[in-house]
Amino acid sequence: MGLCHSKQENLKKIVYLSGHNLSLDDLNDILNSTTFTEEELLQLYYRYYQLDVEEKGAISNYQLLELNELKLSPFRPRLLYALGLRTSFDQEERKQERGSLNRRKTITSADVQGQGIGGFFFAREARQKLFKKDVGGVNSYALRVDFKDYSEATLSTPYINFKEFVNYISVLSPKASLEAKAKLMFKIFDFDGDGFLNRDDLMKGLGLLLEGSTILGPDVEMIADKIIAECDTKNKSLVDFEDFVSAMFNSDLEKNCTIYF
Repeated sequence: MGLCHSKQENLKKIVYLSGHNLSLDDLNDILNSTTFTEEELLQLYYRYYQLDVEEKGAISNYQLLELNELKLSPFRPRLLYALGLRTSFDQEERKQERGSLNRRKTITSADVQGQGIGGFFFAREARQKLFKKDVGGVNSYALRVDFKDYSEATLSTPYINFKEFVNYISVLSPKASLEAKAKLMFKIFDFDGDGFLNRDDLMKGLGLLLEGSTILGPDVEMIADKIIAECDTKNKSLVDFEDFVSAMFNSDLEKNCTIYF
């Protein structure tokens, strides 16, 4: 009885915080379609509420990527595509994105050793930070630098309601399968969207990962060639998803693609 009461209280808190824009029926629909508990849903709403700085009941792509665990990721701009966020660009317009150097640590070759592709998906230091609500608006400098190939309308138009927010980030939940997380990482590296990772895809992905490091272009090429040589089981000079999952099996992918809400 007490446990059921506690669960209902968590849901009622969300209804109250949403200004009754969300109903108990809405929240139960979310619970039935995801693996989240009532307590986890409340924690998710706190995170969502902190991102909704203008209290519109909807957040933009840019605001979603302001989650601490995402905004320090070298792959942040690629998450627009990998998470399936609503955008206005087509496959031909997907270009390599470059993150802001002054917001990430410098990575050396020693850091990369043994980490694998998934090793730096999330900046580790970000996990320990408490997210505080920012009273400012969209950072226009970050729009110009991190997302220079996307329109400002695509980034700053609020459209993500709480249910969509939960669906978008469910793959980052501790309960999400390793396969789901591997699909996310695979899409990040699949720049041309053809379902395979070729040398060019890997070099672009590594370029984001290693930006600001002491590793030079020829070394990036060598790392890309080594990844293909180790992962390509079909001798096509390509890495398909099956090869990718096998390569990721013993890596830190699950840990590095998880947000603890």
